[in-house]
Amino acid sequence: MPRTYALGNTDKDKSRLSMRDKVEREALPRASGAIRLTEYDSQRKDGFVNRLDKETTSFFFTNFPDETQVMELWTLFAKHGRVGEVYIPQKRDKRGNRFGFVKFKEVKNLEALSGRLEDVWLGSYKIRVNLSGFG
Repeated sequence: MPRTYALGNTDKDKSRLSMRDKVEREALPRASGAIRLTEYDSQRKDGFVNRLDKETTSFFFTNFPDETQVMELWTLFAKHGRVGEVYIPQKRDKRGNRFGFVKFKEVKNLEALSGRLEDVWLGSYKIRVNLSGFG
């Protein structure tokens, strides 16, 4: 089961971000599972995952460095819209590359968002982003 981190807007939650980033960094070498960063609280039992799937637009992304943290990608994608979730599975594609999914909330113009995501760079890596085929 993937680890889930909640991201909130309170000062207390913001102070925990650096701690979460540290925890995530420490967890990376073990590579025991996928990492999921979501703005919803994982303890909620009211179907937040199903609601998130209905209220968001999902994009597939690849071509990013192996050492990239989920928080880095969240910050990168947050420049282009309101991010609901970033998910990087532990497994790799058939060529051995890492990949992930980002879910944007409140997408008003899909074509404009897709256009902005065509030119996303992380250091010297141009991240390839496409509308997800499902989800």
